[in-house]
Amino acid sequence: MDSDEDLETNFTIRKKVKGDDATNTNLVEPNPSGENEMEKEEMGDLETEVPEPQGYEERETKEEEKKEDGEMQEEEESYKNPLWGTGEKEEEKGEAFDISKVQAAERSHGAFYDEKGIMESYQRRELETIMLRNYHNWIKSVLINKYTDEVKKNFRENHRGYLKISVLDLGCGTGGDITKWVPNRISYYLGVDVSKTAVEKAHERWEKVAKNRGLPADFINVGGAAKEASFYKNIDDHIYFDLVSSQFVIHYMFSKQSDVENLFNNISKRLCKGGYFICSIPDADVMVKRIRAKGVKNENDEFVLGNKFYSIKFKDDHFPKDRPYGIEYGFFLDDGAVGTKTIDEKGNIKITYVPEYVIIPENFKKVAKKYDLELVEEKNFHDFCKESIKNKNYVALVERLKLDDISKIPKELWEISYLYKVCAFRKISGKEQTETDRRFDKYSKGKVIIQAEEEDDSESSFSVGGGHETKVEEIPEDLFGDDDS
Repeated sequence: MDSDEDLETNFTIRKKVKGDDATNTNLVEPNPSGENEMEKEEMGDLETEVPEPQGYEERETKEEEKKEDGEMQEEEESYKNPLWGTGEKEEEKGEAFDISKVQAAERSHGAFYDEKGIMESYQRRELETIMLRNYHNWIKSVLINKYTDEVKKNFRENHRGYLKISVLDLGCGTGGDITKWVPNRISYYLGVDVSKTAVEKAHERWEKVAKNRGLPADFINVGGAAKEASFYKNIDDHIYFDLVSSQFVIHYMFSKQSDVENLFNNISKRLCKGGYFICSIPDADVMVKRIRAKGVKNENDEFVLGNKFYSIKFKDDHFPKDRPYGIEYGFFLDDGAVGTKTIDEKGNIKITYVPEYVIIPENFKKVAKKYDLELVEEKNFHDFCKESIKNKNYVALVERLKLDDISKIPKELWEISYLYKVCAFRKISGKEQTETDRRFDKYSKGKVIIQAEEEDDSESSFSVGGGHETKVEEIPEDLFGDDDS
């Protein structure tokens, strides 16, 4: 189990500008007014100092010592696949908490959208977790830019005409990633989401920041795990995709095998040969190791892990080999989007969790391979950051997002980011689009399509708003600590 020191970082970015040159990148977030900031500027001369994150060097030293003691092999095997077995060889559990003062419940993510509505940008800027949001936006932007560049290289090798790239945003939510795609000069964007409210908001965002830039787009209210006939019912038969992106979404669909099979079929069916499926998902290896090492039991004998910004709870810390789907856990993030936390006049804390599902890495790759998707990258957010921060274009984006010194991200938020990873898969067979196929302006309708609920026939297809309701239980008050960052 990695130490808490591994969750800290001392990345420092220093910028030098010659003359009046301004730093820029082709990955830009919208400004608070909703207007875009995507004007092309010349890249200034950047100089980056990138020391190792605190803990990495220390961890490597400890690992070398363990090799000398003959203890390394056992720990490596545990980290590689910690989901199997009882976890008896993990570190000692955390100290027990007094759980009598805190109430908790579970609620579907969709219910939060129905009851609370979509959070406005000015509300998000006031959150204590805004640095985490910005940092994760940077991670997504880097991932999008990296694989758009790969598609562009492939396109130029096979086509002579104007670069035309099509994108499927699976679980598009309110369209927050549209402003990451537009600067990459894509030629078609399709956003799908199971939440009607979300796709309507995404369409509004497109009209504000992308329509006048000549980007054809469509928005369809359908779940990613719907059956093929339903998923593609309102997508023109001529449209195939160079990139499929799904950010912080697909783990909601891993409740059962049929949903996962539908999901990967929908991803692969119209993904061009040589195209990419990119995603951000929970890192099961890290999550399970931490729940075993740091988790504490509540009165229902469930294991709870977290800090004042988040909480995870599992029914137990044993994960049988014969159960690759339906391993449920409750998740709460204090950002107004994933669960809620309230404190009454007596100081009692009530937490509402959202049900999510573990994505077992080995099974994830196995199912992807079945649908001709070959894994080309898999990195924890911390490692992806460590690698990407060396690219001066990505450094420029860090500064624009006001993350010029990543070490300023509080340890508690950095710990949350450690729970996620990026994955990228390449389609190894299938259709190669011709220039004729890429007449997206002809096939696009430029509107929102709301499908009847019965057409989405998966029980747990989820993007922004899906899921189910479960039970009530209690968690320890001390888990959330004090209010100091």
